Amino acid sequence: MYENNDIEIWNIDTKTPCFVGAQKIFNIIGRLKKSDTIKKLFYALNKNPEKPVFFNKSNRPKRRLEKPGDFNIDTIEVTDLKKHNVLYLKLVDKN
Repeated sequence: MYENNDIEIWNIDTKTPCFVGAQKIFNIIGRLKKSDTIKKLFYALNKNPEKPVFFNKSNRPKRRLEKPGDFNIDTIEVTDLKKHNVLYLKLVDKN
């Protein structure tokens, strides 16, 4: 797990290699800690263009995103991954 003051990422961290198996999509799941202050979330893989990430902005459970701030990046195809990858996350405050 990777964690800082703004975000938790549950299935990857900065020191552990990730291995991809039979799936064609590489998922990243986590939670924004202060989702009520965040307007938008974006990610970029290996300096590619930013893509928006949907996150649960309410206290009502969504289908896969149960709690406020929960997110799932499920648009990274295994073919887009290299031997070493860098994931950039950008949070845009509401202010």
